Amino acid sequence: MTVSARTQRLKGGLIQYALSVTSGLANFAALKILQHTAPNHAVYSQLSTILLSFTTYQLLTDLGTQTEFFRTFKNSERRELPALLHILLQSRLALGIVSFLVAAGYAFLAGFSSEMTLAFLVYQLAFIPFAFVSTADSFFLASEDFGRAILSRVARLVALALFLCSATLNKTNILLVSSLFSTLTFIIFAFATWFLLLRPHARGDHSLPILSLRWWQQAGELKKPFLAGSAIAGAFVVLQFVQSFVAQAFLVRSIGETSLSAINTSLAVATPAILAFQTLNQLQLPSVAQWTKANNKEIKTSLLRYAFRIGVVFVLMTTGLWIAHRLGWVSWFFPLSNTAVVQLSLITIATHAILNLGSPTLVLCQYKKRIQPLFWGMLISILMSWACQFTLTSFWPEAALLLSLLLFSILIGFFGLIILELHKSKDLNAS
Repeated sequence: MTVSARTQRLKGGLIQYALSVTSGLANFAALKILQHTAPNHAVYSQLSTILLSFTTYQLLTDLGTQTEFFRTFKNSERRELPALLHILLQSRLALGIVSFLVAAGYAFLAGFSSEMTLAFLVYQLAFIPFAFVSTADSFFLASEDFGRAILSRVARLVALALFLCSATLNKTNILLVSSLFSTLTFIIFAFATWFLLLRPHARGDHSLPILSLRWWQQAGELKKPFLAGSAIAGAFVVLQFVQSFVAQAFLVRSIGETSLSAINTSLAVATPAILAFQTLNQLQLPSVAQWTKANNKEIKTSLLRYAFRIGVVFVLMTTGLWIAHRLGWVSWFFPLSNTAVVQLSLITIATHAILNLGSPTLVLCQYKKRIQPLFWGMLISILMSWACQFTLTSFWPEAALLLSLLLFSILIGFFGLIILELHKSKDLNAS
């Protein structure tokens, strides 16, 4: 990598992290203002639940397509990119519809009220136009143009601001109107993203509509590895989503939609750390496709460097949170918070640190076709995490959810490393 390439990558990383911090501060501000302006604790619990659901459903709308897009992009010729871009976009649009249907099922299983269900579904409709924004981010990440892969974060910030303004100023139908303003924001961003950024890169030899299935024909042999790889990666995303889906629905069923203030506030407090880990992960994942051609020593070196970065962020974030708590800043910023909120936030930070730490390892296992052992490893991790939550719920329901997620993160990271070591041993024996 040349000096200029390193400089560009560093700039892109700094831009993404700056937006991550901004997003964290925006979540801080949004939930702080809601704590002061919501009519009561019950409405605050509902609004914060809708607001914080974005991350969970964003996972489902990717469903492994980004992982495989990176690898297919690296092996594609320039003339093949328009078709590849279109099949990614069409896949994301379909997943946005699937996400909406899953959200409807979640609202039923969680026992949401009719008002909460309607607002929740309107909010999740945003993932259909979000397909355009996320596709642009994936394209620029694959191109290693990290400075431009920021659209989803910018759109999220604007949508958050409008959601907050509506929830603060509106006196009737607060849940529904706030969700509607958020979704309209993503619709506007979708149009702007397509016409200003994606369309120039998506022009092929033939002028075809966005949703034309002929793009799949033009993709030729590219669509086969894309579909196969996305299906494999998507299966593991579905497993992770199911784990979170069931765990969260069980929590809401246990304590009710109007009693989620503590855990929602703790997630907001942990947001800067979560976004920092996600930024490091996004910067690392495009390089994982190249690890399949690297030797074991190079892979181990890259993993250790990545682990060091995650570790540094973890130490900084937990230390900062502890200092802020001791100085009274957390309780000043979030009047409804208490010591339990800080404890829940620390568990959340640890969970996301380990989850993002193991992400490149899991992706590498998929690239190396270690599908079956990884599937069974994740399934065992999910069942053990549910058992953990069920056992601890009677003591502290919110902590039971987070500790189950922490156990899940530790187990899947452990299984990923074991699978890679076994794969390495087989390679050595074969040689």
